[in-house]
Amino acid sequence: MRVFSRDGLPTRILAATLSAILAFGGWPAPGLQVLAGVSVAYAEEDQVAEDLVLDLSDDLILDEESATDEVEPIKDNASEVVVPADEPEVIADDDANDTEVTGVVGQDEEAVTGEAPATDDAEATVPDVEQEPAGTETATDVEAENAEPELTAQMSTPDDLPQVHLDQDYADLYSDGDLVLHYTKDEGIGSDYYVTVELGVFHMSNEIDGYFDPDFSDERGAAYTFDSGQQEIVLKGEWLWNNYFKDYQDEDLRVSLWLMDSNGEQVHPYNPEHGYYHLREARVDYHLPGDMAMLTGWTNRIDRDQLAWAENAAHPGEDVPYFVTDVAVVEHPDEGVSQVIDLSEDDNGWYWQAKGHGMADFTVTYTTLDGETATHTFTVSVGGAVYEVHTGISGNINTNYTNGSNRGLPG
Repeated sequence: MRVFSRDGLPTRILAATLSAILAFGGWPAPGLQVLAGVSVAYAEEDQVAEDLVLDLSDDLILDEESATDEVEPIKDNASEVVVPADEPEVIADDDANDTEVTGVVGQDEEAVTGEAPATDDAEATVPDVEQEPAGTETATDVEAENAEPELTAQMSTPDDLPQVHLDQDYADLYSDGDLVLHYTKDEGIGSDYYVTVELGVFHMSNEIDGYFDPDFSDERGAAYTFDSGQQEIVLKGEWLWNNYFKDYQDEDLRVSLWLMDSNGEQVHPYNPEHGYYHLREARVDYHLPGDMAMLTGWTNRIDRDQLAWAENAAHPGEDVPYFVTDVAVVEHPDEGVSQVIDLSEDDNGWYWQAKGHGMADFTVTYTTLDGETATHTFTVSVGGAVYEVHTGISGNINTNYTNGSNRGLPG
């Protein structure tokens, strides 16, 4: 590309001036003169310069020495302006009449001419990406192979899958009775879905699975019953207690319900519906008197209405009323003693007083919580002295006191 100047304006000054104006983007200092009518044209090689005139009549500033040179435009009908972006490379020509400067003025060739510059085929070719040989294991493959399994996703129960639900997921199961469990199905579960039951002592084998040991699943009828029509499971407390849990009272029984699809596959292979049940020995405390020692003149009584503390299948930890129906005494007086106990009855129960030295065996008849008649016996010793032994600490001396008294006769 060529840049022409007229009337002897040095091309180096012209190029430098253009660069300075564009670099500083401001007006010149006072005292300098403005060069009017400077035009710059470009043309492809061997063509007449055209299409570019840069009118710097108000912007191009030269010093006083060079301001006297006049520059005439090469072509008046130029319509495009090229603004140099970088300082052009200036090459001087030896011709006396016209000074010819070749180089780049501002933009690249594509921006100026509208045509993309010629590109060497070697430079335009995109280098081939090196391909891994077939069968070669990449780092990504090794990462994927060693990645931890998505345990959380496997253990979760998707909301859109059907499930069954136990009405009790934890309860006490007593040795004297059964525990009845019911389950419900989510709406929309058809007849092609069914439920299977497993039960035993559960142990985890890993983060998402486990096993039963012992496994009572095959003891249907003895350890449990299952009615799919009624959606009911009955756990047999007496059999389970006697066959395992009386010797392992710190362990729990687990019941797992598996929802199966029409293909016999578990709908939730890592998340069955399940519950835990603690086996307890049934007991009832009737709070009847035990053996005791008395002095002559002491009294005691047994009320007709009593409360028993029950922990069993029918009464899981509560006070239950029961009734005493009779109290009888058989005396064993010491030699020379005619009466040991004076027993009487009123509307509220039985009352007695110690009369003489000797022994007396009491028999209490009562009705159990099961409605049966039962008896309880205890012995009363009547003597001349009663010792009370307590366990505790008094000052710096260790003595024995209890939260009550243990009475006994001397000898």
